[in-house]
Amino acid sequence: MRELCNILSLRRIAWLVNNQLLLALVVALKPIIYMKPLVLFWEKPPTGFVAHNINGDSKGNFVAGVGVFRDVAGILLGGLVCFSG
Repeated sequence: MRELCNILSLRRIAWLVNNQLLLALVVALKPIIYMKPLVLFWEKPPTGFVAHNINGDSKGNFVAGVGVFRDVAGILLGGLVCFSG
């Protein structure tokens, strides 16, 4: 039991030191903001057409993108993935 108390005390001290260090370095701790999910759905293209869904993102010098191509029945015809950075 004493060992457990010592471990818990050391963890508490480490937590306090880390928080004080963050405050000393002026690191702002922001609360996590939870957002309502965005509901998306696939919409069937007209007969004779192909639907494509493409998404991408970038941060700094890194860029990534993905895409899919589907026919009228929703069958996957192909896809793409690209990454640069």
